[in-house]
Amino acid sequence: MIVDDIVNAIEGEITTLLPSYKKAAFVYDLARNNRKQSKKIYAIVPDSATSVTGTVQAITLDHNFNVTLSDIYKPSGDTDTDLQDKVLAIHTDIETLYKELFQRRLGLPSVRVLVVQIVDIAAPEVDQDNNFVSITATFNIKYRKESI
Repeated sequence: MIVDDIVNAIEGEITTLLPSYKKAAFVYDLARNNRKQSKKIYAIVPDSATSVTGTVQAITLDHNFNVTLSDIYKPSGDTDTDLQDKVLAIHTDIETLYKELFQRRLGLPSVRVLVVQIVDIAAPEVDQDNNFVSITATFNIKYRKESI
């Protein structure tokens, strides 16, 4: 199935480009990952998809995939410098991932994946109780499925 292929391709790119990140044990509820599991983790969640009109003998979809990158930070009573550094590093990692996904179209055959674009980078989510920060980027992937 193409959704599996897309998730696996994104995971492969993260493994190659961002090798310090590990897949989260709990991808739908990052807060459930324990502190030891939370250092540089990622989660990929397929989201909504809409049909693109005007194509014949094939189904073309715009499908969103949420990619969340997370890390733990060291709190300090005087400053939030480490948190700031982690946020900037995650943004850099998202940019690195996006460039590769955009250029390679996930490495899947071009007849299947037509366009990869980023539609949203959410504001950082900071869990101050667990010293955990995460940023979710929503990638829109336009792909074509075989005809019905």
